[in-house]
Amino acid sequence: MKFNRIQAFTLVLYVILGTGCMHTRTGPGDIQSRGFLSPDTFQVILTAAPDTKLPGLVKQRENARAAARASVSSGVILELGNYCIDYNLRINNIIIDRYSQIINIEQVRAALNKNIAPYVRHGKIVTEYYLPDNSCVIVFRVRKRGLRKEIESIRPVLQVNTGK
Repeated sequence: MKFNRIQAFTLVLYVILGTGCMHTRTGPGDIQSRGFLSPDTFQVILTAAPDTKLPGLVKQRENARAAARASVSSGVILELGNYCIDYNLRINNIIIDRYSQIINIEQVRAALNKNIAPYVRHGKIVTEYYLPDNSCVIVFRVRKRGLRKEIESIRPVLQVNTGK
């Protein structure tokens, strides 16, 4: 069997493109990371399981997709709120094992929800896909110039029980 130029070109192209897709991407093309991808972009990954009592793949996936889309706003607020809490704990040199050690967590969450909710409108769904169990995964990005600085400027009053 003779190896012609088209076959050689195809083989080289396959090797280049095939191995080029194997590296892990970070930044705007990354759909696996959570949190800030850049100072202006925050990414949230949401997963919703289907109602397994529904018959058939299509109905289960439609159900999971609807559930995932319905959870976008609350998921973004929760993740940005967690980032804000973690940031404030870090800059104040407070180490805790879990958020339940924050005595006023309900008030903190309520205040953060109010402050962070407007940022959801700056986001969009980047991609969505399904898992083998028909769960729907949505990758959502909030993009706004100076987003990280704005979120880090929110200063919730944290009352922490450090156990001392």
